[in-house]
Amino acid sequence: MKKLIPLYIVTFVVAFCSLMYELILGQTLSAFLGNTVLRYSVTIGLYMMAMGFGAMFAEGKFTEKSKESFMKIELALTVFGGFVVVIFFYLSYWIGAEVLFSFIVHSLIIVIGVLTGFEIPLLIEMMKDSSSKAEVQVLGVDYLGAFVASLVFAFLFYPKLGLVSAAFITGIFNALAGLLVFFKVKAKNDKRITMRKIAYFQGALVLILLFFLLNSDTINKCLIESYLNK
Repeated sequence: MKKLIPLYIVTFVVAFCSLMYELILGQTLSAFLGNTVLRYSVTIGLYMMAMGFGAMFAEGKFTEKSKESFMKIELALTVFGGFVVVIFFYLSYWIGAEVLFSFIVHSLIIVIGVLTGFEIPLLIEMMKDSSSKAEVQVLGVDYLGAFVASLVFAFLFYPKLGLVSAAFITGIFNALAGLLVFFKVKAKNDKRITMRKIAYFQGALVLILLFFLLNSDTINKCLIESYLNK
């Protein structure tokens, strides 16, 4: 049971991050393109479809090196997810055509969704050696993490911190999930040297995102000014 506690924590965190990205992306797109109901519907639909593709692709060599693969996924999500609101603002600033902007940002939603879809199969694979009910346990904790994320976004992140800070914090959580797997989870077919390099990058990203988070008010003002003056 003790061996599974780090994986339960990681599962909760990545589920929290997954739903948080859906909500952040939906709200950000509605701010840029209007029509909140349409943006949330399309965002969640695309995201869920992309997660399905990610889950289907997570097999073979990818799951054989489950720990290493998971760390790579968390690293990518930290980059794309943590900076997604900033990316949207700069895309809006540099791309004048609304159709092109819409295409690119929806493509980014698919990328984040596919990356998120890899997580659950990899967590199940890591848990198989220690539990015969890996799928049920992972899914149970996953649903709980998503529920908590919905409350945190509605009552804290969006009204109190804003979308920019919310994305930075969620990216930090992704990086910490990868680091927790590196330090606490044992796996058979993974290369320690490769994972150590990934862990260094994740640690650096945590520091970068923390710096941005501490200066999020200034960053938010700059982003809004650039958007209004484009």
